[in-house]
Amino acid sequence: MLDLKDISDRPIGRTFVETARQPAGEGWVHYQWPRPRESNSTWKSTFIKRAKAPSGKDYLVGSGNYNMKCEKVFVIDLANKAVSLLQEKGLDALEGMRSQSSQFILMDSYIFIKDEEANE
Repeated sequence: MLDLKDISDRPIGRTFVETARQPAGEGWVHYQWPRPRESNSTWKSTFIKRAKAPSGKDYLVGSGNYNMKCEKVFVIDLANKAVSLLQEKGLDALEGMRSQSSQFILMDSYIFIKDEEANE
């Protein structure tokens, strides 16, 4: 599952795992995937949550929906993730954010970064 990618080469399997490993243990993952018995991909939003079994083993539990409306919380989540990446990597983060395979492109939403003088 770790090598699972969507049509835009987004590493969704790895993103599922990384999302569950966050301190909150849950979050949204957005990607393009074909509906069952269809060949064309469409946007899918999946909520992932970490669950610990009585044995102590962690599992990922997820549920997804195709063509969900782009909720305000999704856009806020993208901006917060971009801020964290920018604080960690500085301007080196920009290249990855602009890639079609990045998590920072969602439906008609995307991330932009400007300095205080509105320069890129």
